[in-house]
Amino acid sequence: MAVCMKVEIWVQLLTTLDKLLTLLEEHREVHFIEAMPEEEENLEDEARALTVAGSILVIMERTDDEFTKLLRNLDPHGTEYVQRLSDETRLCTLILRVKAELDLRRASHEEMCRIYLRQIEHLYYKVDYKKDSEEDSKLLMDKLCKYIYRYDTTDRIRTRAMLAHIYHHALHNPMGAGTRPHAHVSSPAEYLTR
Repeated sequence: MAVCMKVEIWVQLLTTLDKLLTLLEEHREVHFIEAMPEEEENLEDEARALTVAGSILVIMERTDDEFTKLLRNLDPHGTEYVQRLSDETRLCTLILRVKAELDLRRASHEEMCRIYLRQIEHLYYKVDYKKDSEEDSKLLMDKLCKYIYRYDTTDRIRTRAMLAHIYHHALHNPMGAGTRPHAHVSSPAEYLTR
């Protein structure tokens, strides 16, 4: 099993990430630059652009990965597991905030594909119990996946999005509802982009 952080630290991490995003939303003049050495950071001189070495996207990706590790290391029959599962709502809200921040700051297509995939991974396997939310879920999944199909340059992200898209489509469109079996489709991407 992968080593994961303690639950108390995990809870602090979510709170800290929430505070960081709030600060970024309040101070648009602060910019994260991933490839910048720490020595070149500018945290004080307001005559120049305020820059921080790092990436809010990478922080979000690592937080999401840590959530998965945490769940894998807990007893799925215990109350702690159920409590941590409830953290997914908070985590998804943080993913949406990072997505909005990246969009506002005109992030590259590659970065947007990465954050879209994180959102897809928390959406694709969920069943919609209300008819309206089912349609919303289908539209959202279509929008996110089609963006990745169009702009992703790494086959890894596109493949993961495609598999999630197929699973979500199959979950929300039973075989008897006028859909063809996905297992026999020669090009799943072609079928889904129609």
